[in-house]
Amino acid sequence: MGTMISDSNLPHQAGEDGMWMLVDLASTYYWQEDDTYRCEFLRISESADSQAEALIAPLRNNTLWGIGAEILGGNWARHLQLRDARKPFRKLICRLRVGARILYLDVSGQPRFDRGVFLGYHCIASDVSHLREIRRKSRRLQQMYSALSSTTATIVRASSEQAMYQALCQAAIGSDLVSVACVFVPVDDQCLTPSAWAGPARPLADILLSPEADSPSSGGLVEAAYRSGTYSISNDYMNDPRTSAWHQVAVEYDLASVAAFPLLLHGSTKAVLLLYANETNVFDQEIISLLQNMADNVSFVLENLQGQVDGKRSRCCARARHASAA
Repeated sequence: MGTMISDSNLPHQAGEDGMWMLVDLASTYYWQEDDTYRCEFLRISESADSQAEALIAPLRNNTLWGIGAEILGGNWARHLQLRDARKPFRKLICRLRVGARILYLDVSGQPRFDRGVFLGYHCIASDVSHLREIRRKSRRLQQMYSALSSTTATIVRASSEQAMYQALCQAAIGSDLVSVACVFVPVDDQCLTPSAWAGPARPLADILLSPEADSPSSGGLVEAAYRSGTYSISNDYMNDPRTSAWHQVAVEYDLASVAAFPLLLHGSTKAVLLLYANETNVFDQEIISLLQNMADNVSFVLENLQGQVDGKRSRCCARARHASAA
């Protein structure tokens, strides 16, 4: 059974510096809840980063579930049964989305009483986002590696460019890293159009190319990759001036990071693979290296497909010359 804490010696009422020092050492946040579980007092550790207050500020006069926090491996209905029984709780891992950032909190709570009357809870929470991010990054790398490994076998067997592009898009969204994938191909010198896609129910819009090849602007990252022949990345899409013309698309699809990889044929851009993710800072160097390796494999297959086409054309020409000579 948990220890009953009297409300007569609350640290914020007594002003005990030693108590606050211990609270700060043990957690990022401390808050006091009323008997409806709403936060009525919130303190942030002095050692917390500069964004800590902005991230947790919505909790004031609200509940964790009221601000959209989710319990990992559980649900609020079960947790509320424990609270309604006035039981303490430990290691409640909550996920909270604040803008494009995901915050993970390790929350513990102790019921508070005054002369036997329930007044609410004392709660402390540690920001464990960095630990979750390390685990998630490792899992994502493994998922992406597995997806790309299976894709390599698929695209090598592709009988056409279109089939390969579609397999590429399907593989890209096979992990929780990418939410939208699209391959753009040039129609003429003025436009890139979707040839294959996965994720959205309908294709993305055509991309109009800038009149000046040396200064792509309206086409965003896709045009930059198409013109330069090298990948183009934005890990904070909504705050990137290069992508301002496409921010409405980002809002529609809830996008936060973007990567564009050119698919080359004999050194010239044949198509561009565009990848969208729902979180910022997704495309780190390890993920970029995996995706670049995939793009290189696609280029290899494109050359093979082109070689087959050229070979077939040569054989047709040879047969035609032989027929005319006969």
